[in-house]
Amino acid sequence: MRRFFIEDLTASTTEAALSGDELRHVMVLRLTEGDEVSLFNGRGLEVLGKITSITKELARVSIISTTEPCGESTLKITLLAGLSKAHKPELIIQKATELGVNAIVFYSAGRSVPDVSARKIDTKLLRWRSVALEAAKQCRRSIVPLVTFEQGLAKALRAAASAEVKIFFYEDGGRVVADILSVHKGSLPQSAAILIGPEGGFTEAERASALDAGFTEATLGPRILRTETAAIVSVALLQHLLGDF
Repeated sequence: MRRFFIEDLTASTTEAALSGDELRHVMVLRLTEGDEVSLFNGRGLEVLGKITSITKELARVSIISTTEPCGESTLKITLLAGLSKAHKPELIIQKATELGVNAIVFYSAGRSVPDVSARKIDTKLLRWRSVALEAAKQCRRSIVPLVTFEQGLAKALRAAASAEVKIFFYEDGGRVVADILSVHKGSLPQSAAILIGPEGGFTEAERASALDAGFTEATLGPRILRTETAAIVSVALLQHLLGDF
């Protein structure tokens, strides 16, 4: 069934209107009156609806019932990723969303390559959040991950302050993840934070900050991975060990 995003959808909504990009999607799919569609608000609410009318301005959808949210892991993951160049952040967002991450925090690191001026970051955030939404629609998630940016690692670390498990993947080695998580076998944690560096790796000061913030140093093996590969592998690894894989 086709899915559409409506940000202001609530449990009490009886009729919704699709406009803008969502209406264009209706047109491209050649949906007609009477077709059933799924609507979600990106915060966990999903409903079944039926298209009642379509005009050039909007498509009206009558809500039939609330449906069970799908595609969400029991493990809430926050991914902290050093800002990387070109389209790598978009790849990280797309794949991390598909893998079930709840929040993605990019941060400017000491060895980050891209320009991080406020104007450029605002433009990037709009694009990044669009990528997260499209990925959530495609993989049938009910929650769209929150994508944010912080100037410096110190501010990014605050976003993970309450995580029960904090793992810092360090290119120069660390403990095996399964060993780190072995203490949780009796009672699985509900939240985790993953810290990944930029292309140039972490500075010694950043490494010290991560350790001071309660992160445990871990390894992804003897090979040096690209930052986008490390992000994808680390999320998949935690979902396998603690989540719904």
